[in-house]
Amino acid sequence: MKKTIMTTVLIMILFIFAAPVAFASEATHIKVGLKYANAAKLSYTVMADGGFYVAKSNGTEFEEIEQIFDYDKAVVNYSDTEIKLQTPDGADIFADLDGYVLLPARYEDDGVINIDGSVYRGGLCFTQNGDNTINAINILDVEQYVYGVLNGEMNHAHPKEALKAQAVTARSFALTNAGRHSSNGFDVCVGTHCQVYKGYSDEYKETTEAIDETAGLLMYSEGKVVCGYYSKNSGGHTQSSSDVWGGNVPYLKGVPDKYSPKYPWTTSFSFVELENMLDNARKPVGELKQVMIKARNSAGAVSEVKFEGTEGTATLVKESVRTFFGGGLVKSTMFTFGGAEIENAETRTNGGNDNALDGTFVYNGNNNQQISKNIYVVGSNNNSVQLKSTSAYASNGTLKVKISEGEAQQLPEPTNPGNSEVVTGGSLVINGLGFGHGVGMPQDSAIEMAKQGFTFDDILKYYYTGIEIR
Repeated sequence: MKKTIMTTVLIMILFIFAAPVAFASEATHIKVGLKYANAAKLSYTVMADGGFYVAKSNGTEFEEIEQIFDYDKAVVNYSDTEIKLQTPDGADIFADLDGYVLLPARYEDDGVINIDGSVYRGGLCFTQNGDNTINAINILDVEQYVYGVLNGEMNHAHPKEALKAQAVTARSFALTNAGRHSSNGFDVCVGTHCQVYKGYSDEYKETTEAIDETAGLLMYSEGKVVCGYYSKNSGGHTQSSSDVWGGNVPYLKGVPDKYSPKYPWTTSFSFVELENMLDNARKPVGELKQVMIKARNSAGAVSEVKFEGTEGTATLVKESVRTFFGGGLVKSTMFTFGGAEIENAETRTNGGNDNALDGTFVYNGNNNQQISKNIYVVGSNNNSVQLKSTSAYASNGTLKVKISEGEAQQLPEPTNPGNSEVVTGGSLVINGLGFGHGVGMPQDSAIEMAKQGFTFDDILKYYYTGIEIR
């Protein structure tokens, strides 16, 4: 007798990069690539208490095709042009698994399936590669998928409201990224390119409760589910998606992040290293003579870096600024060159001079107000750098301002506009704050907000502009 299992009323949607997308009807199963491409294997050992079902998925439910209760352990092999389920000694159990799902016999009662020592909810499906290796794919309900994601993205020991915020973002991200790896036959991968997914063995009581208490909740903008982008630490101001990837996404606008814990980092590159990196990136400039920060975006992050050499120039813009250097070294685009320092968001303040150089820089205090210490250059979005002397200059390329303890004086001509952060030889030292692309919810800030008593929906609505949660 055929049986079915109805999954929760979540709906898988087609992925459209950096834009809200509408629900497609009735699709709640998600396919997660476990082993594929270079990681694909010639065979896999599978185990399940009570045996297996061979089934079909229509996107919302499993339809059982055949019972295989006599074997708790089997091997998936490619043999005679087919992907076969066989006994450990090579006898055929089920021929041609392509297009089918291998389920544990107790899948309706929290049963799990083991593949080469790793344990997962849902079932497994397999596809063949040209070299006779086999891709292994976990297919399961979206809620079950989030069970295996949450601890890998935000440790279970963090406050529940932060975990609940992460659960909603992870669920929204998964649904809006359905089909991201369609060329490999699945939706999402198990790594940071999509979301960290470790399956059943990485489930905890705390994360499961956070998911169950937000079951089915998604973020919406303009009536459509939104992509829940997130990163670790904003460095004091989140990024607009337009500044990082381009496009205009209404719910992904940068906001000042006063809840951001300080996350400082520093790294350095010799000019010889940079020349080799430019060559490898097919941006050769010959002998490198200087590196300069040419522009910053609305959040104060670096949006353009220019390299000048004996044989030409090369320019990095937006997210390529970070990826060129390597995201593990240059952790964010909230950085300066050399010995300059970026102050943490906790110390960033605007003294209230709303009339001074609108859209560019003001200093920490009203005009002609005496300040004894802690002078800052503050941008229109509250991004600031502390000045280390009692007199300094700031420019937006059009106006130049002299800032001192007693006054802020506008000067008529700019000096070296756009080229104030330049390194001309030796080593390039980069000092920064934050970790990640900075778009959407910063996980560190979500944790801090939860510690301060904010609820998960408070957190989400702070970092995703104008969303609804339902």
